[in-house]
Parts: sequence; C-alpha cells; structure tokens
Amino acid sequence: MNKSDREKLKRIRREFTKAFKLFTRYDKGIVVFGSARSLSESKHYKQAYDLGFSLAKLGYVVLSGGGLGTMQAVNKGAYDAKGKSIGLNIKLPREQCTNNYTTKSMTFKYFFIRKFFLTYLSKTTIVLPGGWGTMDEAYEHLTLVQTNKIRLRPIIFVNSEYYKDMFSWWKNILIKNKTIVNNDINKYTYLVNTNKEIIKILEGSR
Repeated sequence: MNKSDREKLKRIRREFTKAFKLFTRYDKGIVVFGSARSLSESKHYKQAYDLGFSLAKLGYVVLSGGGLGTMQAVNKGAYDAKGKSIGLNIKLPREQCTNNYTTKSMTFKYFFIRKFFLTYLSKTTIVLPGGWGTMDEAYEHLTLVQTNKIRLRPIIFVNSEYYKDMFSWWKNILIKNKTIVNNDINKYTYLVNTNKEIIKILEGSR
C-alpha cells in the first residue's frame, strides 16, 4: 500500500467515525430519495414537503440526501413540523449544496459512505420522482433487500405515471427472463400516488 492509499484509508476512517458519532444516537428513520432539480412550485416539491411534515408529526426521523429540490422539501416539511430532519450531503462540483432545513447534517466526500448511512439509519425507503442519483439509491436498496444484506423493508415508489413503465419492465422483461422472481416485486415494493397511501403502508409495517 503506497502513501496515497494510506492517506485515502485514513480519510475514509475519519468520515465513517464522524458519521457514527453524529447519527447513531437516532432511532431508525425513513429515507426519502428524489430529484435535486425539483422546483419549489412543482407538485413533486409540494408532495415531498407534505410528506416530510406528516412523517415528522408521526414521530419518524426523516432522512434525505440533504441537498435542494425534493431533498430540501422533505427536510423543510419535517423541520416545520418540529421533527428530526437529517441531511446527508455529498461534495459535488455543481448542483449539490446543503439545504437549511436540517436538525442534523453532514457533508460527505465519499458516495459509498453517504449511501451506507442513508441505508443504516433508515427502516423504510421512499422514492419520489428523480434521475440517475435517485435510481442509483433506489436500486441499491432493492438489491440489498433481495440479497438479505439488510432487513426486509417497504420500498415505496411514488407517482405511478412516473414509475409505471419501470414496474412494467420489471414484470414483463426481468421476470420473463428469470433475472428476478415475483417475490422481488410483490414482497416489498409498492407503487403509490398519495401520501395517505404511504402512511398506510408504514403503519402496516410497524
């Protein structure tokens, strides 16, 4: 191992240690993924705000990627409800910056450490409309549940118009080609439209 590798390993250890110290005092929460590009006047932003508010009022710890758009909306909702609103941000060359509506936050250098804590601190995954980053996070959780690396949890996709073709692709292509099985969809994934549907699933999974 050369000097550069040793320095990188030290940085990784420091980041893990800092995050454990900051966050492991919290009860398991609910992570909400979604686009950083959602504008405040959009329906996705409003739904995320209302969702964060409702979750906090029900006593859930609300987690997001800590940035703008949907992440800001869900944190703001939880913050305005006087709940626990956690943001796990990431250093990027553009687009990502920390929103002002968290009660506890941290900015990570490494994606894999940030994703570890978004998973470790959550017991439910909610996926609002988003792009590559949202899909990356959602599919990681799908894979971790499928392979029993994390406990069975609801993974809830929100907005059937946005995600219905993806669910159809799973059923008509992946299952047909036996790359996944029916249980990979039916046992823990949900496709809903309203926050009331989300809350109903959460209450049923307690």
